[in-house]
Formats: sequence, C-alpha cells, structure tokens
Amino acid sequence: MPSFTLPVFPLHCAAHAFDIALMQALVDAGVDVNAVDDEGRTPLMQLADATHYLSKPVSMAVQAAQWLLERGAEVNAVSQLGKSALAGGCTRRCAISCWHTVAG
Repeated sequence: MPSFTLPVFPLHCAAHAFDIALMQALVDAGVDVNAVDDEGRTPLMQLADATHYLSKPVSMAVQAAQWLLERGAEVNAVSQLGKSALAGGCTRRCAISCWHTVAG
C-alpha cells in the first residue's frame, strides 16, 4: 500500500479509490484535475498506481481514468521522478485493458 506524506491531496485519494462521485464533488468545488502533490504527481498518476494495489474491477479504473481525461487530465504529465500516468499504468496489471482504452 502506498504511504502518503502530508498534506494528503483529496483528489489524488479519490482517484486512487476510483471514486468518481467524490472526484466530481471535488472538481465541482474547484479542485484542478491536474493538481500535483508534493512529488509532482497528478490524480491520473495516482489512479495508475492504484491499479496495482486495489482489487477492484479494471472497469472501475477505466471509468475513473476516462472521467479524469474528459475533464482535461494530462496523460503525458511527468512527475518529479520522470514518470507519467501512461508509463505508470503500463507497468501495472491492468495496463492492456485500461490504458489501451484511455490512450487509444
């Protein structure tokens, strides 16, 4: 399980849980879908990492990723470690079904 440093970023946590309803509430409240955490990671990057840790259906990851992308999430944004959501997703177990759908 990933560990979070403070401050914890709510949209990143919602993306990690594939919680579209919470993501919607946060975006409606003014949170930027491309907000970066203290490591330069976006919610979409957090979602890509979550596909490895959570045992939820891949379809939930796809829906949450599509939701973020439809609202302007940058698939090619790069973190301070030089990783993108797309590259991160490609190392995870749902890479083929999830990221083919998202990037395709």
